[in-house]
Amino acid sequence: MASSTWQTCWKASTRKIVVSPPRTSFGDLDLKDTQGVLENWERLKEAERSANGKSETGLLDGVALAMPALVQAQEYQGRAGRRLAFDWSDVQGVIDKLHEELKEVNAAQVPEERASEIGDLLFAAVNLARWYDVDAESALREANARFRKRFSQIEAGARAQGRSVSDLSWTRWKICGQRAKKDNPSRM
Repeated sequence: MASSTWQTCWKASTRKIVVSPPRTSFGDLDLKDTQGVLENWERLKEAERSANGKSETGLLDGVALAMPALVQAQEYQGRAGRRLAFDWSDVQGVIDKLHEELKEVNAAQVPEERASEIGDLLFAAVNLARWYDVDAESALREANARFRKRFSQIEAGARAQGRSVSDLSWTRWKICGQRAKKDNPSRM
């Protein structure tokens, strides 16, 4: 009995080693580049899901729904792009898509449509971040920190003049904002 259990374990382990991780050459396979390896990996995972009775499970089903939206969008796009080559041929396609989505936001007539188009715009912006190897979540957190620091500087400047920020004119806000941006550039 112990021999049978050992053999079962050995066969399962051997199969796992052969199937995972993907290799650039194994048996009849001769994969030329990273994209070929990733596409083969997806074929192997699809076959594995089918063998486990989970053939209806898709490529994106393993992405946690509880992830922050920016992280989730970047993971969806990364999986579709890397594993299936479902991607733009160059970054200009992503930039054009951003412009298209912005036009659609501006053309939206009702709040629900506008919200949907803004979601598409954000999704396209995350794709641009992915193309430039920028973590969208981290980039937005850093932008939030810069905004907060700059805004605090504007508030402090207004207080130093004996004013409240609510008393500042739009022109004064812009002047103070430009000064705060100069004092706190994008690179932190």
